[in-house]
Amino acid sequence: MFEKKLKSLLETHNLSVTELAKRTGVPKTNIQSWLTGTSPNVVQVDKVATYFNMTVDELVFDRKPKSSLESFLSEIHIHEGVYKVQISKLVKNNKDES
Repeated sequence: MFEKKLKSLLETHNLSVTELAKRTGVPKTNIQSWLTGTSPNVVQVDKVATYFNMTVDELVFDRKPKSSLESFLSEIHIHEGVYKVQISKLVKNNKDES
């Protein structure tokens, strides 16, 4: 899956392996071996993901990142029952700071 995603990104961004290597600092030979299915070094994958402005999960596993709310909700445990949740944005008025 990773090699297909990487090939697609290179094509979409019209990048060669050599250019990606220069821009990320990842050796060209490593990127070439990833394109043939070799398991990558995690630190180097992170550099490539950062270059394409995506997470390692998106690049390697094609998983979309969760929103902040989804992340929060997946980490809390709520007991059974009916709840009313209200979220309000608090805005600080800059005039009050003088």
